[in-house]
Amino acid sequence: MGRNDAQPVRRGITTIREFMAAGVNVAIASDNVRDPFRPYGNGNMLEECLLTAQLIQASRIQEFNDVYRMGTYNAAKAMLLDGYGIEKGCSADLVIFDTPDLQETLLSQGTKRIVKFGGRVVSRTEKNAASCIDATK
Repeated sequence: MGRNDAQPVRRGITTIREFMAAGVNVAIASDNVRDPFRPYGNGNMLEECLLTAQLIQASRIQEFNDVYRMGTYNAAKAMLLDGYGIEKGCSADLVIFDTPDLQETLLSQGTKRIVKFGGRVVSRTEKNAASCIDATK
């Protein structure tokens, strides 16, 4: 809906690409957990990133990288968090996925996850994928 509209797009979102091109720190987050605005929301930032990628019609690797940054580094910058990121001196709170790259992590939603917080593994999750049945047999 609204793919060929000029801005503002019906049921659209703000002009993310234009803001980014102007150097604005664009961040995404979610407080819409099963509420009237987003009755299927669950606070999962991977889902928020995928939804954002879909809304801006991301198709290139750099666009997926930009969306990832919106939900991580840019959000931390907006909240004025110190010591955020993967570099010396940071706290190294991480979510580790079994995917080959960021684009696949967003698209598959990372079926296996390890969460490290405060230097300790605090969660291991593996989603079970449903088997497809060959209807021709």
